[in-house]
Amino acid sequence: MQATETEALVLKRGWVDAIQADVVVMSQACDLENGKVSNVIFMSSPFLSAYRKIGKKAMRASGQNLW
Repeated sequence: MQATETEALVLKRGWVDAIQADVVVMSQACDLENGKVSNVIFMSSPFLSAYRKIGKKAMRASGQNLW
């Protein structure tokens, strides 16, 4: 018998530990969208927090706002 999508999510909930970290997702967005990968690759980026304010200011100055 195959589990429903909701049942599968409940079963998987205990498989991961959640942490908060500055990372960049390296897996291809199209592969993630189309379910072609079973693992997501992250790259540690400790400088993201430091440059977030600078980046927001520069984007607003150029008429953009992605955050």
